[in-house]
Amino acid sequence: PFTSTEDDIRAFFDSHGCQDILQMRLPKWQDSGRLRGFGHVVFNSMESKKRALSDEVNGKDIGGRYIAIKEANVPRPGTTAGAGLGAGGIREQPENCKTVFVKNLPYHATEEDILESM
Repeated sequence: PFTSTEDDIRAFFDSHGCQDILQMRLPKWQDSGRLRGFGHVVFNSMESKKRALSDEVNGKDIGGRYIAIKEANVPRPGTTAGAGLGAGGIREQPENCKTVFVKNLPYHATEEDILESM
């Protein structure tokens, strides 16, 4: 649901017996900060994952919307998530490489703004 928060999603899973969330990735729209309507949840146990996929949790209402919970797709070669799966494997980095990828920067951010925040 677009108005839900990470705490709302965590509370939903907690209330349905899936308390061992390790990680959540809930993409938001850059301009409004609202949730985009999908996300990825990583559980610590297979039991919680199976419970989340079951009819006891899947299809339930949260924030006025019925959610659909599906098994995550396996990363494909040639995608960011599957970068290490390609024919060449994980790309070799130059010695002492300190380069990182930064995502979701504000549109108005300048190089100076980024350097000041480091």
